[in-house]
Amino acid sequence: MVNALRKLQGILYVKVTSMYLTRFFNICKAKNICVWDVTRTENVAFFYIALKDFYELGDIRRKTDSSVKIISRSGFPFFWQKMSKRKVFLGGLVACFAAIYLFAGIIWSIEIEGNRRLTTNEFQKFVNENGVHTGITRFQIKEQEIEKLLCDAYPYITWCSVRVVGTKLCVSIKEGEFVPQESQVLPTPTDLVADTEGIVDSIVVRKGEAKVVSGNEIKKGDCLISGLVPIVGDDGSIINYQFYDADGDVIVQKSIPYSESISFCYETPVFSDKENRFYDINVLGRFVHVGLRQKDGPFVEIEEPVLKLPTVGKNTFFSIHRHTRKPYEIRTLKREKNDVKNMLLQNFRKYILSLQEKGVQIIENDVKIVTDGKQMRMQGTIYVKCVTGRRIPSMKTGED
Repeated sequence: MVNALRKLQGILYVKVTSMYLTRFFNICKAKNICVWDVTRTENVAFFYIALKDFYELGDIRRKTDSSVKIISRSGFPFFWQKMSKRKVFLGGLVACFAAIYLFAGIIWSIEIEGNRRLTTNEFQKFVNENGVHTGITRFQIKEQEIEKLLCDAYPYITWCSVRVVGTKLCVSIKEGEFVPQESQVLPTPTDLVADTEGIVDSIVVRKGEAKVVSGNEIKKGDCLISGLVPIVGDDGSIINYQFYDADGDVIVQKSIPYSESISFCYETPVFSDKENRFYDINVLGRFVHVGLRQKDGPFVEIEEPVLKLPTVGKNTFFSIHRHTRKPYEIRTLKREKNDVKNMLLQNFRKYILSLQEKGVQIIENDVKIVTDGKQMRMQGTIYVKCVTGRRIPSMKTGED
């Protein structure tokens, strides 16, 4: 601490040559002149002295017939004297500290913690509508008003705290415990109906009553398993119904038509080696275009960000985007027959694989390739087995 204060005042390292060094130091002591780190020989002494005390050595030097020479200087006064000659550097240093102070007083991010029902996007939209967003100064933040607005807008918030930490606005909330009441589930019967047409191959019932058997032809929407199971009395009449969520596995056989065609001739873009580049410079929402833009002929444009600074409010502070336009022309090319055939076969294999991934079993496929003058076509029928059935509320109530 003492050394820091001495550096602030300025320190000199001096050499004193005198026949009366003892008298020299005695007078310094009498005048409360502080020297330290003294190195002394017979007639020469080296020591450190404060800048303000150095000016009082004049009378002592004359009284003791001494020679005083400054060896080195250090401390803030000498640093300031040197920097004052470099005005551009000094101005930049002041501007740097001013910028740090300015940007340190701006809110750069807003965070919320403790939220479960209140989503982060909804919170961001709410505070933006009330004038709280990134880019405002910390002196514009009124914590108590924000807390009151949040509690009034969302009654389930039981506690709220708003504080500024550095350049970040932190919002902590606590929401009331929400325990949904257990609703009484009423027994509602459901039926399993067909979602495709075909012929029933097999049926396994786990809950409910089967309405079809193997070999029946069904259409989309037909009831397969009913969730209403009748209770029959001794006389054979229905006295009541048991309600179930119909459940079971129904496998049907059906045919799927398949058709795909690929033309021998096709159009493709051929890009030129020349490229047209220009730049968009955005300063707080104002755009400046640099470079010439190609307007003739078709082209593909690629936009790439080159530089982007943080946003201030709703606008980007500064950004540069590079646009590259690549011109091209459309050319008509012709495919070989083997290439077209391989493309059709590959697409057909992908289609079969997609059916198998859905649990569809392929029984037989009657698909052929036909060629005409301009295209090659693959068409036919695929015979499959698949599971069918979807639940819907039972259309019957059980009352006659």
